[in-house]
Amino acid sequence: MDTSLIPILLPPPKIEWILDDEFTDTLAAGAVNGTLATDGHSLRTATDGSGKLSQAGGLSVFATGGVGSGNPGRWYPSIPRVIGRAVFADITPAVAASDQAMVGMDTNQTTTIADSIYFRASGVINIVYNGAVVVVGIYTAVNHWICCVMRGAGFFFLIKGGAFAAWTLLLPYYTNSATARFPGMAAASTTAPFTSSFIRVPENLISIIPIASDSFNRAILGSTDGLAVAEVGGAGLAWTGAGAAISGNALAITPTLGNNRIVNGTFDADTDWYKGNSGWTISGGTLNALISSGNPSNSGGLGQGNHTWYFVSIDCVALTVGTFSLDVTGGGDGSPSYNSSGTKTFTLRTSHSGGYLYIIASGITGSFDNVILNTLALTTLFSSLQLSVTNAQIDVEVSALTAGTQCGCVGRLDSAITPANFIIAYFDGSGNVKCDDCVAGVYTNKLSVAKAWTASDHLLLDLLGTAVRLYHITAAGAMTLIGSYTTTITTGLLAGVFSTYASNLVNSFVVWDKNSNYSGLDRYIQP
Repeated sequence: MDTSLIPILLPPPKIEWILDDEFTDTLAAGAVNGTLATDGHSLRTATDGSGKLSQAGGLSVFATGGVGSGNPGRWYPSIPRVIGRAVFADITPAVAASDQAMVGMDTNQTTTIADSIYFRASGVINIVYNGAVVVVGIYTAVNHWICCVMRGAGFFFLIKGGAFAAWTLLLPYYTNSATARFPGMAAASTTAPFTSSFIRVPENLISIIPIASDSFNRAILGSTDGLAVAEVGGAGLAWTGAGAAISGNALAITPTLGNNRIVNGTFDADTDWYKGNSGWTISGGTLNALISSGNPSNSGGLGQGNHTWYFVSIDCVALTVGTFSLDVTGGGDGSPSYNSSGTKTFTLRTSHSGGYLYIIASGITGSFDNVILNTLALTTLFSSLQLSVTNAQIDVEVSALTAGTQCGCVGRLDSAITPANFIIAYFDGSGNVKCDDCVAGVYTNKLSVAKAWTASDHLLLDLLGTAVRLYHITAAGAMTLIGSYTTTITTGLLAGVFSTYASNLVNSFVVWDKNSNYSGLDRYIQP
């Protein structure tokens, strides 16, 4: 028998630990500080002003009645920042009604743990990043395993247990490159009963890489380069989108425009416009107003459809006094209010049907020319990639945004050729961040929050089953949860960039797997 062809199944390499504390020694409340961890060399540093931290039965026990956040708390010696270095622990909150526990890596050995997973009141999970806080999920009073992984700057935060059947990426963040980090866990309030059975830091480094990543730092769009973040990966995915191209090391999308729907938008004759009142006239090739309100309108003979994207432009040749705006349908689908002359351009999605375009005026003296109303071909508003998962975090960096137009990302797109179902998250060009569901071509706005865009702001669209969360991230890394909701769109394997105007630019695009590729972390939480 040729035994050389028989595969030999070897056990996985033994894990070596930088820190391993299994809490196997019994210690009375108040006696934890200054003792050694189970590994025999890691010194425990504890703060326990009211005697509420003890060890018994292989558990670290945090009893209610502590001094406050971070007291009681326990920390271990600092470890240097190394990309992929991780801390693992488990937490079992006794209740989910009050602020419970924090576990992660700290910048010191006292009070709030600066970079941690934070089990808060009302069953809400927060991430503490560089001392700031953002909501990322929910929990119940059952055992949860956590993992915090160092990046060059920032951390990855992952969790398993309770609502998270598999290891799930809660959030990546990329600020704070402080080198000395202290693994630790602490109570989050005076009423924070919880237990833990271990805290560990393996010698092995944990590699988390994106499933799609693009810096757009090249001349031809083609495929992703895998270089948008420090964790190199996600290269070689082909971009779709007829209007997508590289412009100045960024992605730009030039939508396809339909024919101008406005008849006599150049005011060559006194026809086709209902002028509202005697203060409006058409003469000299312009539409003119003299201290007038009223709403001149043009039907174009076609009628505007609901759930349709449009490009609108008008030249305000002169404006002496007053303000004006445009309404594409007569149902409030319109522009910002303008108080100056010049070419005014915007794009929008209608939420009504209507047969007229209106110029909405208030006490105006001025003149107008070159009114344009075009449909935007929906397929040309996206540039997308084929993914293998529906649960993902989609991060888009918008480096340029033209006022009155929209730019962001799309997720769970069903087709690049005949798109009908998808989720879009975007800056609306008027000082808001929005998120829309589109089901069978019908849009529903799910989130709309005032949040002005500034250069290189990010949007992060978090998709997990029916749960949707949207985050705004500044160029400096400050995170804000825009909102969350439940969606019916749970399929669709395309994700990408969404833009309604050619001058909008996307400087980077990243997709992180949410919960499909992290089963290898289980070996670090075994008894």
